Amino acid sequence: MKLTKREFLKTLTIGGIALVGGSFNYVKGAENNLPRFAVMSDTHFGSNTGYGSVAKVSRALRNIVQKGNLDAIFVVGDLTDNGSAAQYDLLLKVFKDTSIIPESQRVVFMMGNHEFYNKEKPFENYAKKIGQPLHQYLEIKGYPFITLSLNSGNASDYSKESQQFFAEKIEAAAQKYPDKPIFIFSHTPPQNTCYGSKSWGASALLETLNKYPQAIIFSGHTHTPIGDSRMVWQGNFTSINDGST
Repeated sequence: MKLTKREFLKTLTIGGIALVGGSFNYVKGAENNLPRFAVMSDTHFGSNTGYGSVAKVSRALRNIVQKGNLDAIFVVGDLTDNGSAAQYDLLLKVFKDTSIIPESQRVVFMMGNHEFYNKEKPFENYAKKIGQPLHQYLEIKGYPFITLSLNSGNASDYSKESQQFFAEKIEAAAQKYPDKPIFIFSHTPPQNTCYGSKSWGASALLETLNKYPQAIIFSGHTHTPIGDSRMVWQGNFTSINDGST
């Protein structure tokens, strides 16, 4: 059946969805067999705006883990305010605090544009402090997940190598899982899709995404309010923006 945008938003919060060519089938009781994950972004460790990043992200993580066991938390870029080693240390202080999230909780990170604002070896800082690849292909409970980092402080910068990685992995996922959604995570939303993407989106991944109606891409960057139904866009694929932490 085809869900309305309001019904789709509600379904996202309760699990049990399968996407096939833009249609969603809900199977009652299927939640235990499906991956459960949370998405957040724009944590901006090092920023002292408002309560400050440490206080805000700690509170957000506590709220997330109270929802029950998660297979993964995806943090889709702008982890830090300028990518310095000291700001990554602040991030790790929160994400490694077992009073906030369980030690066993899987957390997947990727780089946004703010990670490059400090010229102090952005790739080296990320690799040393986070210790994860820039791009990843993961399988969780029989579902494919693809993550993509940016390549510079330009929020539209997906290098040729990054785009090739993405094209190869999404095609492999579509071949292996033709009747399942392909979950994709990257900092910048595809241009002219969800709310905020007209001004803050990137066009680099659109040609590839348009070939895969089962693709669901999660992004941040826009800092727009998630209560707006335009944060979910459904066209040739599905684009969802998490606003920010």
